[in-house]
Amino acid sequence: MEIKSFFQELKKDKTKRIKFITFLTMIYNFIWSVAKIIFGVFSTMFFFCLSGVITLLIGFIKKIFYNNIEHDSFKIKYKKSQIINILLIIIGILFIVYMLKLIFFPESSSYSLIASITIAAFSFGELGVSIYNIVQAKKSKDILLTNLRNCNFASALFAIVLTQTAILSAQGVDASLYNVITGSIAGFIVVVIAVINLILLKINKQKIEQQTENKIEI
Repeated sequence: MEIKSFFQELKKDKTKRIKFITFLTMIYNFIWSVAKIIFGVFSTMFFFCLSGVITLLIGFIKKIFYNNIEHDSFKIKYKKSQIINILLIIIGILFIVYMLKLIFFPESSSYSLIASITIAAFSFGELGVSIYNIVQAKKSKDILLTNLRNCNFASALFAIVLTQTAILSAQGVDASLYNVITGSIAGFIVVVIAVINLILLKINKQKIEQQTENKIEI
């Protein structure tokens, strides 16, 4: 009965539903990041460990959202939003570095068939989760939710690139330059979005504070 009432409450309360979904995807990100790092170490594909760090940071962003979405304090949400955008900038830069390594180490994108299928499957799964979260997080005045959408958008972009890289590798196609270009563009877009958000946070601080004081509409 408690489980049933719990899910009924989630169905009625959009804020709690998004928080619950974020918690599940956060756990997924943490587990997947550890799996990437372990896979990278044991397969001697150490650059893949960097991908694990990126996924880990995405998990931390979701943790920040999960821990602070129900706060009434604007100062806390404003500060956490700044931290999230800074992390997104770092993530975008790391992803660019991760993809640029293909210029110097093109063989680092050459995976075995099993490894390619595994990476593609999990990346495609991550893409699906990210898109679902973007759809669920509808237009809101809450700044933390806005940043969560940006995080999910970044995760979706990266998942597309990683899925593409793994699939092309499985087919034996040498697409290092193409992967570098698309990956760098994806990372650059994330950095630009985060920088713009930091600027807008600063410019519209007073307006956002007034909106945050109102009831959160998600």
